[in-house]
Amino acid sequence: MDHVMSFDAASGRIRTTTMETNSERHGGRTTAASNPFTTPLDRRLFAILGLAALAYALLAGLRTVTDFDLGWQLATGRWVAQHHQIPSTDVFSYTAQGQPWEYPVASGLFFYLVFLAGGYALLSVLGAAACVSTVALLLRRGSWVTAALAILAIPRIASRSTPRAEIFTVVLFAAFLSLLWQQYETGRARLWLLPLMMMAWVNLHLGLTAGLGLIAGYVLLECLEMVWLNHRRSAIDHLRRAWPWFLATVGAMLVNPWGWRMFAASLHLMAPMTARSQQILEWMPTKLNWRIFVFGLSLRNPDTFVVLLLVVAIAVPVALIRRQLGAAVWLCGAALLGIRSQRLQVLFSIVVVIVAGSVFAEHQFRPPTPPAFAAQDKVVLNGRRATCKKNRACALILRAQIQKLFSCGMFPCLPCVFGTSRLVIQIG
Repeated sequence: MDHVMSFDAASGRIRTTTMETNSERHGGRTTAASNPFTTPLDRRLFAILGLAALAYALLAGLRTVTDFDLGWQLATGRWVAQHHQIPSTDVFSYTAQGQPWEYPVASGLFFYLVFLAGGYALLSVLGAAACVSTVALLLRRGSWVTAALAILAIPRIASRSTPRAEIFTVVLFAAFLSLLWQQYETGRARLWLLPLMMMAWVNLHLGLTAGLGLIAGYVLLECLEMVWLNHRRSAIDHLRRAWPWFLATVGAMLVNPWGWRMFAASLHLMAPMTARSQQILEWMPTKLNWRIFVFGLSLRNPDTFVVLLLVVAIAVPVALIRRQLGAAVWLCGAALLGIRSQRLQVLFSIVVVIVAGSVFAEHQFRPPTPPAFAAQDKVVLNGRRATCKKNRACALILRAQIQKLFSCGMFPCLPCVFGTSRLVIQIG
């Protein structure tokens, strides 16, 4: 808030006017993401890097169909199309014939229809489209810093964009995070999209727990913002606006043929991370040592996961300096998940692009607002502004002194001395 105090010589009174600042009007947070293009150079850099990222994503995502999971997912879609029903038991395997079977069938049916329309070539194009869509969602509200980080993350995104049901989790995870981070920054995101996306997610892939994890992470993010008094009100307002849509999103998870059991099946998907991580390659943890870091940062053949870990190592201290505890916690948590499982590195990459991109862009474009005790008081006399390096308390003392002068009549001709009928003291 900007407090403007003015003295009216005609009435002999001092009036105080409270003006809402631009950052408070947008939820009390001033971030670069709310206006990432501060100069024409920023716009040009974003256009160049953004187009380069989208072109890179298209080329990296266009690859030969080789994933083994696509076969049984196509077979499931064909069985549903031919029998016009959803199987509740295993109808394909030999060793588990007739056992209970719970898996989203919409993705298999979609792949089967795409295969009928264009064969494996069109399925390859679908994988490229998923990769491009994910990158486009990352660039939706970003700056040129975000575009640069997206280029670094594309190899990880493309590696999980092969035609299989998981591509829907990658795209929807990026969409969820983009909306939630917009809500965190501005408080005006279209949260009504979350339940709709969850209804699609629960019928496409078992990775829906990632969406619920993002919602829980957002609540933690706003709770950490309440540590700072100047952010507490905006955090409460954001949560008050968001909680009905979060409840609707959790309820939308039940819109599937198996109801709540789909959530249990989704948790079962994460079991290989603890039980069989040494048997399934994609669920194995990432081994990190000094040699891997050195080779991962080489210019000839860099490892993008190691590079993104370095980005996190830089972004976390920056976030802590800027008192963004939530962003630091998110980045550390995502890094731990990426180290724990190679399959989750794509989700780690998406978090780094959006969260670290916001931290770096804010650090570059919008320096932190000085605290109240370091604010400068501006005194305007007869239209001329003089900047005094005093604190806010000094200005309030000055106001009290002016009131005392005019109340006792010591200077009845003070307005004539200054050559004006108005004395304005602006504090902000």
